Amino acid sequence: MKRHWLGIAAAVLVGAIYLVPHIWFLAVQSESHQGLPLMQSPAEDFYIARMQEILDGHSLAGSTVFFEYKDQVPIQPPTIEFLYALPTLAFGIPLVATLTATRFLLPVTLFLLVYFLIYRMLGGNEKARCASALGGALLVVLGYDLVDWHTIWSYLTGAAKPAAFLIWNRPVHPVSGAILLFAFLHFVWSMASDSQTRKIQIWGAGICWALMIMSYFFAWGLALSVLAMLGLFFLFQRDYFKIRRLALVFFLGLLFSSPYWYLSLTARQSPWYEASLLRSGLFYTHYPIFNKLLIAVLALYVIYLAVKFFRDRGARLLETEDYFILAMLGGGIWALNQQIITGMTVWPFHFVQYTIPFAIIAAVAMLHNLSASRPVLRLASVALIIAASLVFGVYKQYHAYTAGITKHNRQIQNYQPALAWLAAQKKPCVALVSGDIRQFIEFTGLVVAFTHCDIYGNSWTYSLMPQERIYHTYLVNLRFRGVSSNELEEYLQKDPLAEIDAITYLSSNWAGLYDETGFPDFTDEAVSQRLSRLPEDYREFLRRNFRAELDKYRLDYILSFGSVASEVQEQLGGIELLTEQGPIMIYKY
Repeated sequence: MKRHWLGIAAAVLVGAIYLVPHIWFLAVQSESHQGLPLMQSPAEDFYIARMQEILDGHSLAGSTVFFEYKDQVPIQPPTIEFLYALPTLAFGIPLVATLTATRFLLPVTLFLLVYFLIYRMLGGNEKARCASALGGALLVVLGYDLVDWHTIWSYLTGAAKPAAFLIWNRPVHPVSGAILLFAFLHFVWSMASDSQTRKIQIWGAGICWALMIMSYFFAWGLALSVLAMLGLFFLFQRDYFKIRRLALVFFLGLLFSSPYWYLSLTARQSPWYEASLLRSGLFYTHYPIFNKLLIAVLALYVIYLAVKFFRDRGARLLETEDYFILAMLGGGIWALNQQIITGMTVWPFHFVQYTIPFAIIAAVAMLHNLSASRPVLRLASVALIIAASLVFGVYKQYHAYTAGITKHNRQIQNYQPALAWLAAQKKPCVALVSGDIRQFIEFTGLVVAFTHCDIYGNSWTYSLMPQERIYHTYLVNLRFRGVSSNELEEYLQKDPLAEIDAITYLSSNWAGLYDETGFPDFTDEAVSQRLSRLPEDYREFLRRNFRAELDKYRLDYILSFGSVASEVQEQLGGIELLTEQGPIMIYKY
């Protein structure tokens, strides 16, 4: 391992870049810090809430938010979340401590997997291979966003600044999927490059693929696509030995993931299954997706192969490295477009989380091979990649940290007393949050992430549940916010966030939720119908007995930003103020 000392040192540096903002936050904010971690990546509270659900004894996390649907089969089992919760279950280690440790460990692991995969795939002298692997791995783990020229230009011109940490900073996904995917590629590379396949390669690839199936669609879908592409290449070569080994990986993955398939078949029996899948990102479409980066890199790689073939007459057109890279690029394009044949996909834009690293690896391999006779050019290119990746990684972490300080110090840390009060109450308990849209979104996520209490209403509807419950939540929120029937249209038009909030609850799929128009054969007709019906439905809701409506589902506490409106208190027959914790007033329902 002596030859890789620089790569190992870089891995530690990568871990430090990811970890330091979180440690520094605890150190410099020690007086005002009340226990909540620094969260400056999208959906962190969602994943932490699934971990908390496991700690609360709901091992399948059938419903992270709602009390009534705990016994439902999960659409996506909390496989990776269980690994996060395991140190707490086994040794009593606080979940926040585990989360902090993974900020270092997971990016380091991913860096090393990418580094050694690139190193193993490349030829040439040792120093050149190590240097190219170092540049490629840093670009994947720190410089990932450098391929997005629009975003980079906005940073350079000052039009925008990073507001979130690097992509691999977020708990659970996509970092765990990336680790499993690149571990899978290591095993498959060994099978593709060795004349004899050892059992550990087959079993390792099968286990990694099974874990991806049980945790993240985008990782296992891409892994399967790469496996299929390699199978086609070996078929053209009539290498049936390797085809049989790839087939074994496929069947072992299916076998080891059988608990997932059982849960999936069980979930299909639910009358809410189809609607719940659509709310979770399923698309029915036959339209293609043209990923410019993948297509451009694939075209360049084909040109590179043609140049190599005519330059080195008599040499093999494709080496194992070339087959493998073409399988990665072709697999990425297929994963993004398989819906042309199958007619369905799941929010395919998430595949780029992994196709961007594939494109980076292909580009680094081309650069390494084309500059083999020009060591100065190779050294300069790798140095530029390393410098750009390090500078951008530090830049993004710094600006995300400074954005996070204000948010967490002045707002989120102030919520901790109310969360601690809830956590001290007997199980089970359900809390309703009353506040404006921003307060509601932020605080409801924290309640389910850091207490054992469930929430009466929330927009996290990625589980088996009826649409009626989601609609009920939205109507209740409007009533607590004091919106009258005559003011509803003005309320929706005055604040763009109010319209987005309405669509969040009323949309039936992600085409409606995110106003995605790239798939003309898949739209959300329900959202427009529900929006047009909303004023009359809300007028009818206001005419009903409010307490009777709330009594449809379990409710123990009302957590309000400021006092609950006197009119609402009268409608509820008098609710008892128990305590005031920070900005939150807690009422007994």
